[in-house]
Amino acid sequence: MDRVLIWFWVGITFLSVQSGAVVGQRPSCGSVLDGCRSRLEKGKRCGSVLPLLETELPSPVREEYRYNLELLRPGVFAVWDGVYYAMIVKGGGRIAFLDFPLNQFAKYDADGVLVGSRMVDAGLEVLGSEVPEYIDMVYSHDHYDHIGSSQVAYSTLKDMFPSAEIRIWSSFRVKNRLESRQSKNTPFRAPIPTDAIERNSSDWVFPDGLTISFSITSGHVGGDLLVNIPRTGSARGVVFVVDFIFPGYVPFRNFAFTNDFGAYIRTIRRVLKIDFDVVVSGHLHRVGARTDVELYLKLANDIVEIAKEAIMEAPPPDPSTISDPNDPRFANSFLLVNEYLDSIDEICFAKLLLSYGCRINAVDVFGVSLCSVATEYVRISPRKEDGFAPV
Repeated sequence: MDRVLIWFWVGITFLSVQSGAVVGQRPSCGSVLDGCRSRLEKGKRCGSVLPLLETELPSPVREEYRYNLELLRPGVFAVWDGVYYAMIVKGGGRIAFLDFPLNQFAKYDADGVLVGSRMVDAGLEVLGSEVPEYIDMVYSHDHYDHIGSSQVAYSTLKDMFPSAEIRIWSSFRVKNRLESRQSKNTPFRAPIPTDAIERNSSDWVFPDGLTISFSITSGHVGGDLLVNIPRTGSARGVVFVVDFIFPGYVPFRNFAFTNDFGAYIRTIRRVLKIDFDVVVSGHLHRVGARTDVELYLKLANDIVEIAKEAIMEAPPPDPSTISDPNDPRFANSFLLVNEYLDSIDEICFAKLLLSYGCRINAVDVFGVSLCSVATEYVRISPRKEDGFAPV
């Protein structure tokens, strides 16, 4: 069912773009948000969906390839298959693949086995007639939506280039988690890394002088890779960090299911300490720019402050609502606490929507979940090194 839904969503989006749909016929985001304002200020839900900002409508994928290849700088390419972003770096006789998305466009045989790899196809386009001596496969983290086609890619590359040395890379934590998942009863979806990237930064220097710097960060799953290709001369600086930035949109639900919101914010700040021009972040319709990351840091900082305000403004729990022995809610303390936390999140969401609703897409979609993460962080685990103090 998920595959059908994503097919439908992407197909409808592409059809609207390819057919030259007149987006000017839609109501503006500002007019819809103005209509919500009075309801929000009365403590009610907006009740309307905010239109996407016109600049964030996607471009079509090349039909004959089923992916787009974007040259970011000499030797560095972004690969977009309509849903996911990955990256390819080539220099001299070496080629590196950064992530292997398991796209909903993927083809399967009669036994349900994945057939082919868009990343390999893109790599062959990059290589042309060249035969690589060294092939690197890099995992940003261990979520299978980003590395789920790596087994097929590995087998294909091994068959096509038998003389090439193939190495598979990840952080130690990702390598250990992948090893722990493998058993005879577990589908083999991603080869176990042959090499682990140290916690401290390590550099790869390609034969033609292109350098890639790797370091380990956290805030998504832990052991996340932060990849930096430094700016050189007129060549743009490129950062690859997956599931932290969603260009043009707020973070996915619960800040992309972060396992540590404080670490998430620290990673955003860390990215901004890098001198870069382009960020490839794993999802949506385009690569990001430094301004996207700057907006994310402002959003994260602001939502913490908004969460503090919401906690102070929310009415305290009313124990009388669970005090009647004849009421089904009697003595249900979890119900009481949940209603209180929901009220905090709703106050936070209303403030967030009014502030950011027409500055970035999908505040109305994921805003409540973002507020839930922020209010929990403020109540339970703020850290001085993140720049925040308890309420």
